[in-house]
Amino acid sequence: DDPGQTPILWYIALKACDLFYDEHGHYPGQDDRELALQSDAKNVQKYIVDILSKISLDENELVQSTLLSTEEEKDMAFAKEMTRYNNAEIHNIASVIGGVASQEAVKLITGKFIPMDGTYIFNGIVGVAGVIKL
Repeated sequence: DDPGQTPILWYIALKACDLFYDEHGHYPGQDDRELALQSDAKNVQKYIVDILSKISLDENELVQSTLLSTEEEKDMAFAKEMTRYNNAEIHNIASVIGGVASQEAVKLITGKFIPMDGTYIFNGIVGVAGVIKL
């Protein structure tokens, strides 16, 4: 129901964190000082903007109202959440992803069902998943 929980938005934010890691050698949010967190969030937002521009989604209405919103409440919300997250691995989320991966392996081994074709994205905050083809 909440457009802000659409899996592709979080996928883009995660890809921005990967770019941050490639440039800085650590994930955003490693240094928990307030100024460092703000700086990391700004950098993540810059990567989000770059990604959106490269895949031509920067004019999309959903993207404009979420990832690129300048409203006070929504401004850099995804970048701030990714920075707060600091590459944490949550065990219950890892078990869900492991279960999905094992189901897909069974599909491949048995050939009985059609495996997913694309990137599986799971949003554990609201329990929403999606498969996208890039």
